[in-house]
Amino acid sequence: MQLKKYSRDELMEFLVNGILIPDTALTNENTIGFYFEELESFINIAENDYYARSTDYLEITISFGDLDYIIIRSLGGNLVLFMDPETLGDIENINTEDAKSVVGLVYGIIVYNEKWKEISNLADNLMKGAPTSVLTKNIGNPLKINSIEMENLKEFIKQNKKYL
Repeated sequence: MQLKKYSRDELMEFLVNGILIPDTALTNENTIGFYFEELESFINIAENDYYARSTDYLEITISFGDLDYIIIRSLGGNLVLFMDPETLGDIENINTEDAKSVVGLVYGIIVYNEKWKEISNLADNLMKGAPTSVLTKNIGNPLKINSIEMENLKEFIKQNKKYL
């Protein structure tokens, strides 16, 4: 997956208006709930200094170290990032490293959304009994997927069969 490099204005747009949630995550209450559970896990297993925890329905609080910093909420089909009230009260003391961490979090969410879309498309093709050519990207080479991704895919399909 090739990740697009976003301009400062595009990143500001994400920070102000949110990051679009993939359509396949908005299918129903169960899928959006699952989307948030997996986003929380994705943040926690990634190589970063963040800690994510669910703090309400469709809400994840991100801590940098032992400080609650960002609250992610679903709002109008977007993931909107809010600063924790205590952090917002101390906004003058936000340093460059914290700002970089927020930008890293935005990129992490974008990567997660792209992976969600890829897995959703692959799962749709598998569930529809798509011919092998669809699964090989029409170039004859099989998709390269490691065993962890394959296990995640199998689990995703198993958990989401009820929605198809």
